[in-house]
Amino acid sequence: MRPGRVSIIIPTYNDDPDHLAAAVESALAQTYGDVEIVVVDDGSTQPVSIDGVRVIRQDNEGTSSAVTTGIAATDGEFVLILGGDDRMDAHLVAESVTLLQDDREAVAAIPHLEQFGDFRTKIGEMPFEARLADLIFRNRIVATAMFRRSTWEACGGYDRTLQALEDWELWVRFLAQTNGLMRRVPTAKFYYRIRSVSRNTYGMTPEAHDAARARMVANNPDHLDRLFLAMVDAAHRLQGQLWAREAEVTKWRRRVGPARGVWLAAKNIARRSDRERK
Repeated sequence: MRPGRVSIIIPTYNDDPDHLAAAVESALAQTYGDVEIVVVDDGSTQPVSIDGVRVIRQDNEGTSSAVTTGIAATDGEFVLILGGDDRMDAHLVAESVTLLQDDREAVAAIPHLEQFGDFRTKIGEMPFEARLADLIFRNRIVATAMFRRSTWEACGGYDRTLQALEDWELWVRFLAQTNGLMRRVPTAKFYYRIRSVSRNTYGMTPEAHDAARARMVANNPDHLDRLFLAMVDAAHRLQGQLWAREAEVTKWRRRVGPARGVWLAAKNIARRSDRERK
């Protein structure tokens, strides 16, 4: 492992060449000095070739395998995964490294998020920070969040049995096994392309979520107590939100009650008037 170096892994499978070129360009444009970039071609129909960037080609085995291949072929202290059709600000790596170097409690540096593309599915801004209870019910963090290689190696990498949501399962494992948190960088953005055929649209099924949750339990046998307490914490938060909404509904019912009474009275008068005219 090379201290201070950042390994940017770009998995790609039949991505639009222009989209892939933009992703690579954003990686090359980083202001941070010690960066290595590896594109992993996961068996694309047309083999990928990019001047000046290392490309590793493998049979089509899925994103988890492609990322694992890329990480194994690099030696950076920090790792950042960038989708083959996404982009990032030129200072994202620098801000992420600074955060992880200054904050040992943080297991990953979260970017700000901006979505773009043809198919709009609102994900929302990334949280300022996230602990286990924040992710136990649903994923709130994109895959492009920088982490330390040592955390990846200690906790294990992607679960290759998952066809979707492998990043969610990984984040839960990081947080459960380190008892740490994830923090957002000050300003840098990650630009997430949404497409009608993207994994974000077809991988969010109930079956995919059930599979990911099952692997969370299987992959954290020594930390089931933390998973349970995180679920209880999250459930309490949801219950509090429900009570707050119920209180708001009750408040507005009291406010509109008199007006509704007037409206009903007027409606009854109008009906009687219609009957009398007939």
